[in-house]
Amino acid sequence: MFTNMNLMIKINKFLIIFLFLSLIFSNCRSLPPVSPTNSESAAVMIKMRVEIPVAIFGSNAAEKIFLIEIDEKNPSYFQQALISSTYSVDDRIYYLNAKPGKYAIVGAFYSENYNVPKTTISGKSTSNSGTVEGSATVGGSVHRGYTILFSNDIIKESVFEVNSGKLNIVGDFLIKMSREFENADDSQKHYGNIIEPGLFEPKSALDALGRMFSPDWFYIGFKKIIDRSDPKIQELTNQAQIDFKDTTWEKYAKN
Repeated sequence: MFTNMNLMIKINKFLIIFLFLSLIFSNCRSLPPVSPTNSESAAVMIKMRVEIPVAIFGSNAAEKIFLIEIDEKNPSYFQQALISSTYSVDDRIYYLNAKPGKYAIVGAFYSENYNVPKTTISGKSTSNSGTVEGSATVGGSVHRGYTILFSNDIIKESVFEVNSGKLNIVGDFLIKMSREFENADDSQKHYGNIIEPGLFEPKSALDALGRMFSPDWFYIGFKKIIDRSDPKIQELTNQAQIDFKDTTWEKYAKN
């Protein structure tokens, strides 16, 4: 009898702990920061990972993507207005309250925290105004952001249509990154200079060294694996139903 009672107590403790942990993790779930604005509102979901140049380090989940809307009257891939996605859950990125139309993805972003040994750098920078000498101490706890600029072929292959009143699944993307800016194409230069004016202009040795310690790094995306198969779309739809559960967007993932 006592054995059965002890067993029941252990089971009850286990259930309490399980429910407590479930409550914690459910409350930690990233929720949509906005609600549908009207019945024509649309949602867009893209799964996006980026692979750093040294493949042994694996890939990182993108936190944000940069979009362009392709105007039928001016169907150019070189637009001036960039659209940022709304929020992300792991490697799933959502753009909410999207207008119906045609879009393309021109870039992605992710960030990370790490520690860098402190060091002092010094040098000279020469321009038409003269020569400036300077030094700075860098390092310590660093939050660094990485922006990946997509190539012409990635942008063209990423094109998708947004239909109103539903969740639009774009696909599963894996983009490989490179720091070889000399290989940047016209699209990468165009959008790089919109996000960071002067990004592709020649840099002095001091400027180049300072950029190494900058909290904002840029890469070019040069290879891609894009999966838009029916099984993948169904898999992403199932994930979106979990992400949207008990929110005002829940019905969009069920259409």
